[in-house]
Amino acid sequence: MLCSSGCSRANEALAALLANTSVRGVGCIVGKGSKVGRLTLASILSALMWFSGPAAARRLPTVLATIKCVPGCTALTGVYRVRPRLVMLIEAYGGELRLRWSSWSPVAAVGSGTGYFIGAGASYHYHVRVRASRARRGRFTRLTVVSTTRGKTYREHLHLGVSYGSPSWLR
Repeated sequence: MLCSSGCSRANEALAALLANTSVRGVGCIVGKGSKVGRLTLASILSALMWFSGPAAARRLPTVLATIKCVPGCTALTGVYRVRPRLVMLIEAYGGELRLRWSSWSPVAAVGSGTGYFIGAGASYHYHVRVRASRARRGRFTRLTVVSTTRGKTYREHLHLGVSYGSPSWLR
């Protein structure tokens, strides 16, 4: 029971509602013996909106950062993150992107950093600009990578897909 004796059922219900929005150990909201003291309905509703505001209702989309083995290593699964510093491009480039994100919203994310590629006996690194977009079911499904090497600009449009049973950035 959230409230001590002397609280009304309405206060108990309101305390339960607040307790479900990341506020723990609220106790009584109003009335005699209250832990919080006397609060007006407006201040209670303001607190409720603050604790369960847009951040809780609108989570930011994630981007596929890498893949890992599921327990028992019978399959690979995607690791999705908000603002990952490292994005592995296993199928697309065969390398990795080390990024700093300048913006991240429900619509798109923009960042820049260094791309690393190892292949054909050589390793390369280059400056990249990245834009993640087209959020679907909480994940960005498009990744545009723009790189400049020796004065020439390259633009790669990747989409989130499945390759050999695991999620990957595909061309």
